[in-house]
Amino acid sequence: MESARLTLEKRPFLKRSLSRAAYHGLIAWASLSLSYCAYKAYVRWLTSSFPAWLKWEIKSSFPPAIVIFASIYLIYHVKARKARPGAWEYAVMLLAYGLCANLMAFNYSTPVVLVLNGALVITALLIALLRLSERLPPHLMRAAERLGIAPWITRITAESRKAALSFNESASGTPSRLIAAGTGLVIICTLLIAAKQRAAAGHAASIAWLLLLTGVSMKLVRSLRDRGED
Repeated sequence: MESARLTLEKRPFLKRSLSRAAYHGLIAWASLSLSYCAYKAYVRWLTSSFPAWLKWEIKSSFPPAIVIFASIYLIYHVKARKARPGAWEYAVMLLAYGLCANLMAFNYSTPVVLVLNGALVITALLIALLRLSERLPPHLMRAAERLGIAPWITRITAESRKAALSFNESASGTPSRLIAAGTGLVIICTLLIAAKQRAAAGHAASIAWLLLLTGVSMKLVRSLRDRGED
């Protein structure tokens, strides 16, 4: 009974750890995509072409780099058991990420090294912007009070939170959220293709496929487990 109770207590922490690691994996993917697009635009500006072999070599380094950053965050979160890392902890994680990524890059050409290190800088900037955005609401509310629109902002915020809570209840857990996110990315893919952004659409399609596959697999596993318990 004691072991079963401890297992139930660990489940929320494990779920929270994995979800936050996946969130940081998405940050790494966004940084790699931005760095790749910047390097691709630079090469095309110089040579007016971008070889297909270079494209696939750079993209082949994305999955291991994403796994490295997500794993570093997961190890930190499991050991520290802190809700949110501080600036110093993020600096150490980014240093470890850069070291591991550059060690991995020994198997690749120089352009891959440039893209990975560019992604490292973009990752640091994105994390800094996200941390800054968390501190903005109090300052925005003080500005809204000075402008006399604080009640209007408060009402919109309350309605948004209510809509988000009702969506979370109807989504019924992580699998449904993954499927919803994958479906949203598929819609974004069609818009990117219409805008002739095929490279970005390809990245979004890969993530959408991964989210949909993960969500459906989790639903299937839960369904089989519930049948077994019955």
